[in-house]
Amino acid sequence: MIKLRTLISEVKKKEKISSRLERCYELSGRYMYSYPDSILVHGHLINPFGKGLKEINHAWIEDGNEVFDPVMDMSWPKEVYESLFKAKVDKKYSSDEMLKKINETGHWGPWA
Repeated sequence: MIKLRTLISEVKKKEKISSRLERCYELSGRYMYSYPDSILVHGHLINPFGKGLKEINHAWIEDGNEVFDPVMDMSWPKEVYESLFKAKVDKKYSSDEMLKKINETGHWGPWA
């Protein structure tokens, strides 16, 4: 089994990760424009980025049994992502629901 620390160190090697931190809601929403059949998820998980809070609010994309995390710029099998990061779903949005929320609030999320 691959250790979480090893996976995270591989993710941190990607040059763009620092520019993606704290932009999960925006990046997930923008991803939905290209993949409108996927599902936007707002939830929380164990902080995989090592600094700050132990648990963070976060946004990611579900497409069938796969999760795409836009900050890590990686795809995972859904059960692996949920297990590694103890991901808990607060709310899921279709593309139409997301666009409605953006128009109502003027921002990418999170939405109460």
